[in-house]
Order: sequence, then C-alpha cells, then structure tokens
Amino acid sequence: MMGQMFKKSLKNAAVICLCALSVFGTVTDAWAKDYYDTKYNNEKIARPYKGEPGNKLAEICVDDFQECKSTVKKDFNGDGKEETLKMSLKLAKDYRSARVRLKINKKLRIDRKVSGILVNVSFYTIKVRGTCFGILLYGDEDYAEGGAEIYQYIGTSQLKKLKSYQTTGYLSVFSAYDKSLKKTVLYILDSKQLFNMYGQKWPANVLKKYKKYAKKESTSVTKSTYFKYSYKKGALKQAGLDHYYRVGMAYD
Repeated sequence: MMGQMFKKSLKNAAVICLCALSVFGTVTDAWAKDYYDTKYNNEKIARPYKGEPGNKLAEICVDDFQECKSTVKKDFNGDGKEETLKMSLKLAKDYRSARVRLKINKKLRIDRKVSGILVNVSFYTIKVRGTCFGILLYGDEDYAEGGAEIYQYIGTSQLKKLKSYQTTGYLSVFSAYDKSLKKTVLYILDSKQLFNMYGQKWPANVLKKYKKYAKKESTSVTKSTYFKYSYKKGALKQAGLDHYYRVGMAYD
C-alpha cells in the first residue's frame, strides 16, 4: 500500500511537470488529422476504427503486488500449440525503473531495463494481417507513464524488436480496422489529460470551442493520439496519425 501511495504521488508530479514538455510538439505529418468533440463531457468517445479491437492471442502479466514472477502456458502464436512463458519484474525502490526478463520455452528472449512510473508489466500477442506481434507494455496500475516495445513474434519463441515508445500518458497497443485506411492496422494509442494551467495550455481550437471552461480545475482536455502502423518488409511503417480531443470533467 505504501508503495502504491508513493507511486501515485510520483505520477501526479510527473503529469504536471512532464506533460508540458512532451505533448505540445508541432505535428508535421501530412496525414495527421485533428478531431474535436462538440459536446462537453461526451460519453460516446469518437474513434478512428470500426468495430472492436482484435483479441489478444495470449497474455502474461506481473505486478508489484505479486512475487514479481509469473509463468503461463498458452498458445501465444496461434499455431494451435502451447508455449511456456515466464516473466519476472525487479523494481527499483523509487518505482522509476525495473528489470524485465521474459523466457519463452526456457529461452531468454527479453532481458532489459525499462523506465517510467512502474507497477505493472504485461506481454501479449496479437495478429495483424497474418503477422504475429508481441507487445511488452509497462506503466502504473492503468499503464500510464510507462512505455511499450513491439516485437515480431517468429515461430514458437523468436522475438525481433521493431519499435519502442514511451509516454507520460495512458498507453495501449492493439489492432483494429481503420475507417480511413480501410484495412486492419496496428495502433499505438497515447492518451493524455491536459489542464489549462500548471504551465500547460490547451490547443487553440479547443480553447475557441470551450473557452468558458478553460480556467476550471474540474475540467480537462483528453488528447488521444492514434499512431497507425502497417508491417512491410520486416519493419513497421507509419501509415497515419489522428488526434482526438475530448473536453470534460477532470479525472485521476
């Protein structure tokens, strides 16, 4: 419990201090599109994809409230046969870094130090247009202020690292059918809660629509950035970028 409270205080400090440094870079991608919610506190969140995200093939998780070791026997690559995965997590005392080790069929495939506000780590697999990917996702209890590593999952136990991503926001990685591209892609979704105070500023278009809410501590803007990727010739290629802005009640 003390560890969780300490981590929460670090998280709050990090949001205030780091968001302003990391989320307001100018987007120059020609394919980037911005979408602004027209209704305050809209509960029906707009998304660039149709239907539901693709299901995970299998998953293994460890967290600060276990012995930091976990073993799972499941079919991780979708070939109908089970693989045995074992994951361990060794946290630093300040919860800002951890050593993560993952074995597949007793072979060490991931052994590295990751950084962020750390409590949870998971590794899961998904398929996108016939290619199997392994996702290492880490962060706090909501998978915020951590990062992700994306691997190509080859055969029964091989991992080829394709991409790393870190954030101060809430993070998820999944597959879904993109409405504008008209095909299934791999998404990295990075959602950040922004306040028009604490050294931050809402984007100008958001202020124009919701100026009367700008100075209220009880109101925030959630900026959800969808990075879209296709897999070509052994690498992930960015295929698009959308920003969705939602104005509503502040939350933890």
